[in-house]
Order: sequence, then C-alpha cells, then structure tokens
Amino acid sequence: MISPEPLFLPGSAGTLFALYVPAPSRSDRGVVLLPPFAEEMNLSRRMLRLQASALAECGIAALVLDLFGTGDSAGDFGDSLWEIWINDICVAVNFLRQRGCGRIGLLGMRLGAMLAAAAVPQLDEPCFTTVLWQPVVLGRTYLNELLRIRALTRMSDINPASTIAEMRLLFEKGETVEIAGYAVNSTLAAALNTLDLAQLGSVKLGPVTWLEIKRDASEISAAAERCVADWRTRGIILNAKSVDCAPFWTGQGNGVVPNLVAMTIVAFASKP
Repeated sequence: MISPEPLFLPGSAGTLFALYVPAPSRSDRGVVLLPPFAEEMNLSRRMLRLQASALAECGIAALVLDLFGTGDSAGDFGDSLWEIWINDICVAVNFLRQRGCGRIGLLGMRLGAMLAAAAVPQLDEPCFTTVLWQPVVLGRTYLNELLRIRALTRMSDINPASTIAEMRLLFEKGETVEIAGYAVNSTLAAALNTLDLAQLGSVKLGPVTWLEIKRDASEISAAAERCVADWRTRGIILNAKSVDCAPFWTGQGNGVVPNLVAMTIVAFASKP
C-alpha cells in the first residue's frame, strides 16, 4: 500500500489539511475525495484513506481533503459556510493539476457527494468521472436528521429536549445550534435547507457512478431513483448500484468495505 503524504493547502478562508497519495508513476488522472459531515467524517476516515491508496495503486493520484472548519484544517466548524467549502474543492483540484493531473475526478460521500455536484460548475474542466457514496439527496431532510440526533442526545439532560421545530426557529433567528459537538451556524443551515441534489446535476460531473449502501443490496431508494431519473434527463451518463454492507459511517460494521473499494476502482479506472 502506498503511504499518503500529509500536507497543507492555502484555502480561501484558512489552511486546509489533506492527505495526498501519488501514483507510483506519473499519472494524468487524479481524484479528490470529499468526506461526509461531522461524526460521519470520523467514522469514514479509514475507508476514504483505503480508497485513496487503492486508487494510487491503480495509477490514479488521490487527495483526501479536510474542508475548512473540519478535521485538521483551520477554522472552527461554526465558521463554515457552503461557499467556502466549494472554494476548498477548487483549491484541491488545482493542487492535483499542478502535480500533473490533467483529468480530475471527484469522489463524494454523503454530504460530500452533494458538495461534489455543487462544485463542478466552478471547475475549469469537466470531471473525467464522478463517484458518489450514499449521497445526501435533500438538504432539508438531512438537516432534520441532524437535529433529531441533538433532540435524542438531550433527552438524558436535566433540561428538556428541544424539538426540531424549536431548533429550526433558532436558525431563523440567526443563532448557532450545537449538534453532537458540532456548532452549525444559521447561514450553513439555511444553505442546507434549500439544497436538492436533483437540481445540482450537471454534465460537468462526467459519467457518474452512484453507489448506495444497503444491507440487503436491494434496489436503490425511491429518493435516489427520483434524483437519478432527473439527472439522466439532463444528459448525465449515470450508473446506479446498491452495495451489500452495513452503513459504516454510522459506526455499524468494521469500517472497511472491500466491495465498495473495488466497485469504485472499476468506475475510475475503466474510463479512457
């Protein structure tokens, strides 16, 4: 396995930490890996690093990026903004281009998948391919899931738990809400609340492989089907599959899914 090289990149809002895994020989292809949000990011680090090394071994350089305010990058999560994260992705893509990668792909997981779709219009060139792991389809639904986590966490506190409606009202008042140890500011919450992955589809994503993790490897969800159908009407070449495994980003499973790694390699390595 190729050892990753830790480095820092000059982001628009602060220094960005990344793990760079170069291909053994000079490569014209590179992939930026975009992690999920909050605790999902911590639980997915092992898989993303394993995937980055597997890509490099196949001759594709890889860069695992910590967005501003997350991981080991500068800033506090409470200062994070959707627009800053989009700029961070552009910085990562430019880094790979400077390392000789003329063709860039994106791998986004969960909220990172939505970020990938939102970022491609800002890139100078289309992606040679994009892979999405368990994409967040609706930002509003995802934000509700996060708020539900906070409500459940506070059930054991002395103070009564806040309802989702009460916490949404705090966002509307411009306040920051702490969710599982992460401070989510009202501006970021407002951005998440309006995002619909179906509306972010662009041919600049290149051919897309959509991988949805399901324990029984059944058909992809109805929400995913809606988005996939919409993207195809926009001219996006898209292959949607389910992967039989536990949702490792929730703490279930052992955090390593060889089938997911292999299917992702096929998606990136099979492109001309």
